[in-house]
Amino acid sequence: MNWKREVIGILEDHYAQRQAMVAMSLELERLSLAVPSSHSQNQRLAHLVAERVLQQNYQRTALLVKRTECALDALSATERQLLEMLYILPRRGNQKMIMHLQGICKSTFYRRRDRALQKFTVALYGS
Repeated sequence: MNWKREVIGILEDHYAQRQAMVAMSLELERLSLAVPSSHSQNQRLAHLVAERVLQQNYQRTALLVKRTECALDALSATERQLLEMLYILPRRGNQKMIMHLQGICKSTFYRRRDRALQKFTVALYGS
């Protein structure tokens, strides 16, 4: 397993997972308000199963988001900003913007990126 690819994937998925939690929360609210009362037993069971599956997905996603946030909290503000700009909310030109904001050259940028990824990985998985 390539650890860098693994943690970069976690970071790249982080924003979408946070957004998914919002969507799942709204869907759970909708399902709780739309409980079928006069429908067949099959419809009530299908509704119940859909709600339970969504609750489980929400809990799994919330745990992953919380775990990622805890690992990000272990970073310095500069390290966190670097990873957020590169992987969580990437935009074209972010690498150059980071280098300009931090007043660093390309080789220093890559060293800092790699150090931030290592620190994030240790915070996420332990040493």
